[in-house]
This record gives sequence, C-alpha cells and structure tokens, in this order.
Amino acid sequence: MLKKGLIAPVIIVVAVFVVLSVSMILLQEKKLTGFAVLGNTCPQTINSPGFYEMNDNIPQSGEGCSNTNGINIAASDVILDCKGHNITGNQNEYTTGIDVTSNSYTNITIINCSIINFDLGINTGNSQVTIANTSITGNSTQNCESATPTGCVCGSYTDGGGNSGCLNSTCVENIVNSTPTNWINVGCVETSMNQSRNFTEYDANNCGTFTNITHYEYRLLNASLANVSTDWINVGCSGNNMNQSRNITQYDSNNLGCYQNETFVEYQLVGPNYVNVSIGNWTDFSCVNSSTKNQSRIITQQDSYGCASERNITEYQSVACSSGYVCSNGECVASSSDGGGGGGGGGSESCSDECSSGAIEKSCVNSTTIKTKTCGNYDSDSCLEWSSYSYNSCSNNEECKDGSCIKIEINCTNECNTSNYPRCKDDKTAELCLLNSSSNCYYIKEDSCSEKEKCVDGTCKITTTQEIKEETPTRKYYGSGLMNLTKPSQIIPHGDIPEVVVDTATYTAGTAIVVTGIHFLWLWLISLFLPFFLLRLRHFCLAFIDTKSLLPFVKYNLDSKGKLKSSLINKAEIERFINILQKQFKERIIFTEATSDSYRFLFEKSGFIEIQLDSPIVINAHFSSSSRTKNFKLAFLNTIKILYGTEIMNKISKSLILTKESTSIISALRNISRERKLRKLSRGFKK
Repeated sequence: MLKKGLIAPVIIVVAVFVVLSVSMILLQEKKLTGFAVLGNTCPQTINSPGFYEMNDNIPQSGEGCSNTNGINIAASDVILDCKGHNITGNQNEYTTGIDVTSNSYTNITIINCSIINFDLGINTGNSQVTIANTSITGNSTQNCESATPTGCVCGSYTDGGGNSGCLNSTCVENIVNSTPTNWINVGCVETSMNQSRNFTEYDANNCGTFTNITHYEYRLLNASLANVSTDWINVGCSGNNMNQSRNITQYDSNNLGCYQNETFVEYQLVGPNYVNVSIGNWTDFSCVNSSTKNQSRIITQQDSYGCASERNITEYQSVACSSGYVCSNGECVASSSDGGGGGGGGGSESCSDECSSGAIEKSCVNSTTIKTKTCGNYDSDSCLEWSSYSYNSCSNNEECKDGSCIKIEINCTNECNTSNYPRCKDDKTAELCLLNSSSNCYYIKEDSCSEKEKCVDGTCKITTTQEIKEETPTRKYYGSGLMNLTKPSQIIPHGDIPEVVVDTATYTAGTAIVVTGIHFLWLWLISLFLPFFLLRLRHFCLAFIDTKSLLPFVKYNLDSKGKLKSSLINKAEIERFINILQKQFKERIIFTEATSDSYRFLFEKSGFIEIQLDSPIVINAHFSSSSRTKNFKLAFLNTIKILYGTEIMNKISKSLILTKESTSIISALRNISRERKLRKLSRGFKK
C-alpha cells in the first residue's frame, strides 16, 4: 500500500504520462507538424497550428505581465505544453493568462501550466479546448471560463465571479480506436508473408482513468505467381525438324521475398520451313484443248532452319493461246483457214459439247499437287469444253490421293510429359521431352554427358568431385611403454608350490574380496539415498482437448461423403498463436522440436508446452508452481479471445483441465534432464 503522502505525486506522474500520450496521439492524428519554443516576454502569440512549449517563465522576472495577456492563441490544432513554468500577471483589469482569441477554433490542448494573478486565468470562449494538469489560481475574476479542465487545480480568486469550468466538472470516457498502422512484414511462412499491424484503444476525452490497450492483427499475404518466358532459341536439328527451347520463370508478382523463383525449360520441334531459292522458266508440255496449253516450271526450296534437305517442286499453270493461234502438240501455233469460192450460200460449222455444264474434274499431278478443270463455254462457239487446269499444293501433313488433299494419318502416343522433364536417366544421361511437329506427339530424347560432366536436374554440368579418404584412427601411446608389475609369487613365500598356482589363487581370492566389498558398499549407499528417492514433488498441468475442432491448427480435406481424405498442418496459424501467447504471458516461448504430429516449446523461465496435432488437437502446458499455471491460463484465454473471439474463448474456458500431480524424485530428475536437453537444443537453434 502507498503511504498517504505518496498518493498525490503518483497521481500527478500518471496524469502527466496520460497527457503526454494523448498529446502524441493528437500530434499524429491531426498532423501537427509545426514546433516552436515560446519566448519569456509578454505577450506571446500563437497564430499557426503546431506544438509549442515553454522553457522559461513568462515573464522571466519582474512583477508579471503589466496590462497585457500572457499568451494569445489565434489558431486551431495547437498543443501548448508549459512544462510546469509560470505565466504571471499583475491583476490588471481585462488581462488574461491564456486567451483563445476566437470562438471558432478547434483541437486546442493546454497542459502543464501554472497561471497566476491575471484578471481571468484562461478564456476559451466557445472554442474546442482541452485543459489538463494545469494550476489556475489567484486570478481576480475567474480562473477558467467556458472550459472543462481535467486534472487541474482551480485555486482561489479575489472576486466573486466564480470558477466556471473548474468546479464540479465530470469527465466521461469516450473509448475509441486509433487508425491501424500500416501492415509490416513479420516473416515468411513457406511462400506467404506473415504481416502484422496494431491499433490502440484510448479515451478520446482524456479523462486519465483509462489505460490504453494496443491490439495486434495478423494476416498471411499469399504469393501471386506469374510467368515470364524468353524467346525460342534453336538448340539443334532432330531429323528434319529444329529442336528449340525457351526458359519460363515463375516468380511472385507481389515481391514478398518469400517465394524463390523457379525456372523451367520448355522444348518444341518446328519445321521444316521451306523457302524458295530459285524458280525455273515456264515450259509448255501439253494442250488442254484447241485454244489452251499446259505449262510447268521447277522451283528449288531449302529449309530455313537448315535441318531438312533441299527439294524441288513442280508448279503448273494453263495458258490460253493468243487470238489467231491454236494449241497443237502442247504449243500455240498460228491457225490455217481455207478460202471459199463464189456461188452458193454459206453455212455454219457444227460442234458438240465436251462435258456436262458445271462438271469439275480433279486429279493428282504428284503426291503434293492437285490439278482441277471445270466444264464451261470458254471459246467463241456455243459448245461446252473443259477449262484449263488450275494447280494447287496440299498443305503440310497432307498428301494428294484420288484428286483430293487428304491429311496424313499418323498414329502415335506421347512418350513423356513436359512437366516431368528434363530429368536425369542416370549420372551420365539427361532426358528431354520434345514435340514432333509432324506427328504432334512428344518423344524422349537422350543427351549423353561428357567425361567431365554429370547429369544434375536434367542438365549435363561440369562438377568438381573431391575424394574423401576414410582413415582408420590409430591409437597413440604416451610414456615409456608397459609397466613391469610384480607378481604375487614374487612377494609371497610358497615353498615347492609352483608360481603359477600361487599367482592364480591370489588373483582369484583378491577378485572375490574386491567384488564382495563393492557389492556391500553399493547396498549401503542405496540405503542412505532411498528416503530421498521416495519423496514426491508437485507438478501442475493445464490441458485442453479440442473435441469440437475450435482451433484452426490443422486443415482437413473431406470427400463428398464427409470422410477425411487428408490433413495439412497449418504452420502459419501455430506460429501466429505462439507469437500472441508469448506477448500475453509476457515471457519468451522458444521452439525446440517438431515431429509429424506435434510441436514442443519451452518457456524462458521454466516449464514447457506441447501441441499434439492428432485428431483431436491437445494442448498441454506443464509448470512446477500453481501461480505460473494460473498466469498461463489467463494468457492462454486472452490469446484465444484476440485470435478467435469471445465466443470461442468461452467454449474453450469451460473445457480446460487443470491437474495437480505428485511425482517422484526419479521422475522429476528425468523431466529436468529432458528439459535441459531441450534447452540445449534450443540454444543451438538460436545461434
């Protein structure tokens, strides 16, 4: 208990701390970036927002401010900290210690001031002013006008005007939350970033009766995976095709720094891509009809990738003969006409149709070219005849058959999947998964490593090997060698009894005596320590069995029938739980070991906690004192409330199991030994 004389100083210190905290919050929220130190003469005027403080009395010396105010405030968003200095007047009429010069100013705070001997101590008008930890005494008319001070001392005044705002003032708490801080990175959880931020719960009215509470929030920001690829580059020929590769890099577009970029190599077969390198002249070779001839020419093509062989193709066309010419033996020649005599009347030459109107006839010139002709009237008579041929080449993967371009059917199956390649067949052979553009199927291509290379992650790389020779440790002897020991037969008289008998008997008897002596000595020592080992020590355990799956420490995958398919430990949530728990328990919690179904941690002072992740989840905390157990229980429940809410906390609170056990010294020593080993292991982790 505090002595009576110490209560007031303690209250003042607490009030100063609260006021300063409120001031800093106001500075941050209102963005009062200005700062100035007031002088020590009368009057001082504040006419812009900011933080102002006094490092000296006003006035510094003398009888006080004569016929003038002490400080004039002519701006909003002002914090004035007198830092305990005096503002003294001469009790002249119409003078004010601190005068807020307008009724419309807002967000003004006056703290740590002592105002003496003015006509009016503080005049705030109708402005929004907060006064705290301020002494306002000895003023003629009033000490405070139109203000509601908190933690102020309103002393006597000489006139009967009253202490408006100082007497019987009641401060009502207004609990609000500050704006949350920006999210900050805490650390990586696999490929995600664990982030935290906090906000403060505080009293906006600055009554001084509420202790600020800082709350923390956590979230996992997942990596956003994106791909970027290089251009295709030629690797080398594979048959008539070009083998190409490109790199595809998978990265985190959020740039969290948790995901390590992965680069994959993709392969494809392209080509052949034929381009014309020489074109021959047209050559006549047949007649389509009496007025049209067929021509052909040779085109030489090469593969632009340089993998396929050069080839020649034949191009065809039909050309009509000029007027006065007819086609004969594949050539257009001048026509001959007979002259007629006089006499009788003339007549018209008769003709017959060569084909049916609209008929189309197609045929193959070779395996890649198709020719087509159509029935119609293409000359001056009235009869139908075939048109000249038009020639067309079949597309890739097609061949000409029976006058039609037919897709070449290639039956094949994929030998591999690109997601699993490249890979190593053995130390000296890399395997690639390539696409055959002709068959559109993937096949496996082996790449043999050179003598100095070794296959690593599907690529032949030069590696440096270092032979490690295993040496058999040899025993080293120090000193002058073996000692010459005296045999019993050399010091015991034995007459005609052989030395070997004396030596053997002596060794046997001596060994029996020594063994018997050691046996009785152990029994005697055990009898001395037996009462000690029979003692019992106290042990406290706080346990929670999560039969209702309230804790999200394990993610369960269920099938359509609700049966468990698989489960995954939520490492991020466990880490988040431990971080909050150690803040609530106010003691560092050290990770020691993890198995496939449990995590173990040590408390920095004593005790340990184990989280068993089988279904159901079990949390066990072990202590050697009841007080630490009770403190941990409160910290545990507060952690649950912060993370998962009051409803979950109430359910867990009803399910907590507190046990008190008595264990033997032997068991206690075993536990101590185990805890020491864990702590030794944890020190290794911390390094």
